[in-house]
Amino acid sequence: MKKPVNQAEARLVLGWYRWDSLRNRWVPLAPQELAILSRFFNDVDRFIHAATFGEGERFAYTRELMAVLRAVFLGQIEGRPMGIARLSRHLAMPRATTERKLRELQKRGLVSRHGRGFIIPVDSLNQPRMAGTLKRLILMIHKAAAKLPKMDLNEANGH
Repeated sequence: MKKPVNQAEARLVLGWYRWDSLRNRWVPLAPQELAILSRFFNDVDRFIHAATFGEGERFAYTRELMAVLRAVFLGQIEGRPMGIARLSRHLAMPRATTERKLRELQKRGLVSRHGRGFIIPVDSLNQPRMAGTLKRLILMIHKAAAKLPKMDLNEANGH
């Protein structure tokens, strides 16, 4: 088997790799590293679910709503609110499903129309609960990062 040239090729060849700057080569992610990442993604999803929808909602039901909400937020923070077509493409979600999820989020007061796009209403973003949510997410990122081996991200990205 040939040696992986870059991270994308490395994933295709044998799974998940990371750049080890001490050894100056790609090394496979250890099972514990994959477990840390998997737990992190699950914890973030569950935390955002609880902060946004509350504990009474079924987590599995709100996953698509959370994906649409995150995409709306992305367009908003980039200064280019996404419309239905762009959201649908971004999420690789059928247009009808995207429209249905947006209607539900609008009914809940979590998104609103802004021109031809959608945004999260400013009053929703400025709630004390939201500031606490962002602080907690940042803490979760730092805790997960501290458990992972140190990597030279510039070298891993080919810079």
